[in-house]
Amino acid sequence: MPTTKFQQVIYALLTVIITVHLFVFYNLAIEMGGMSNQVFIAAREVIAIEFIITFLLEIFIAGPLSLKLVFSVVNPREDKPYIVTTAIICATVCLMCPMMTFVATTMYNGISIEFLANWMEKIVFNFPLAFFSQLFFIQPFVRFVFGAIFKKQLEKEDECGEIEVA
Repeated sequence: MPTTKFQQVIYALLTVIITVHLFVFYNLAIEMGGMSNQVFIAAREVIAIEFIITFLLEIFIAGPLSLKLVFSVVNPREDKPYIVTTAIICATVCLMCPMMTFVATTMYNGISIEFLANWMEKIVFNFPLAFFSQLFFIQPFVRFVFGAIFKKQLEKEDECGEIEVA
């Protein structure tokens, strides 16, 4: 859906705001032995840091790289929009999940002899939630909100015959 750099930044911002909160709460609950009010208190210490790191990774690495990967396999002019959108979500999750679990492992467990094992464990815990939450909840919600924010601009672009890419 985003067609300009500004729209891409807003789209990423909406996605990152929701995703970071979900995964900070989820990972802290795992680290603390379950969900409790302490999770929300502990989250205040790490949400800002994880937000900044996630946003930068999405804008500069995962976003552009996922589009390159997807467009090497699918063609937005020929393939159905839901195929293109699903491919972008899958590619982004496949890139962001290992990167952000690396960050989370470093923040929550530190660098130790068990780092690789802790990182792999976090990937195993986080990937299913990342994949299904992005595919079925977060991205549909973000597309809805994004569409509402940029409704007039997107209608103008559709009238000009531009093709939606994401």
